[in-house]
Amino acid sequence: MYIRMPNNLYRNKVNEYLDRMFMPHPDTITHAINEMVSKAKKNPETYKYLVWTVTIKYQQPEIMGLDEVFVNIYDQYFATGEMDYWANATLNKNLKERADQLRKSLIGKTAANLIMQDENLNKKELYQIKNKYTILYFYDPDCGFCKKETPRLKSFYENTKFDVEVFAVCTDTSLTNMKKYIQQENLDWVNVNGPRSYKGHYKEDYDALTTPTIFVLDEKKKIIAKKLGAERLEEFLSSHEKMLARKEEGTP
Repeated sequence: MYIRMPNNLYRNKVNEYLDRMFMPHPDTITHAINEMVSKAKKNPETYKYLVWTVTIKYQQPEIMGLDEVFVNIYDQYFATGEMDYWANATLNKNLKERADQLRKSLIGKTAANLIMQDENLNKKELYQIKNKYTILYFYDPDCGFCKKETPRLKSFYENTKFDVEVFAVCTDTSLTNMKKYIQQENLDWVNVNGPRSYKGHYKEDYDALTTPTIFVLDEKKKIIAKKLGAERLEEFLSSHEKMLARKEEGTP
């Protein structure tokens, strides 16, 4: 049976069903999608359109952590060749690149180490930070959003009650611009230059295509949050600590 409704109406219905009926957890959403797809498979066009609808929906999800759903969709429906009857080589290549980039920096994954030069050309390493939490901050000195986010992050850094260090990665190739920005903003956390890396480009390991982008790492360098605004960091860490306390007490 073919879809007999406007495409946007179908898409809205799918989105409404997934958003309202299920907990926003990657495993839960992936299971729900698989159940929907199993029914849609009876018709190739419906099958194709449903898979593509959820692929687009979770490539840049509004809820933190649901990008894992996109990776799951790619692995199950594109990497296996199931969508080859309509997805061309270019599309498959683009989806693979995006999925592979995302899978390295999903929540729950151990963050890849970063080894870069600071403003004085000294080697700095992400894994050398021993604080309980690390805020990994990707920014560009000329980015308008970064000019607003950096002061907010600095305020958090100077006033937080938590044991935190910031590992700030400047994406600008100009060391001069980086130094000027550090002095201008009076940034006394760990500052490094992204292009001056000892182990490849940071975009190979982190979903940081735009600036500003923030990741929160725990003491084992596991990613516990990503793409949070600096103004939400204190609240997030408070909630995270309460969750850890409940786990230790054995309460749900």
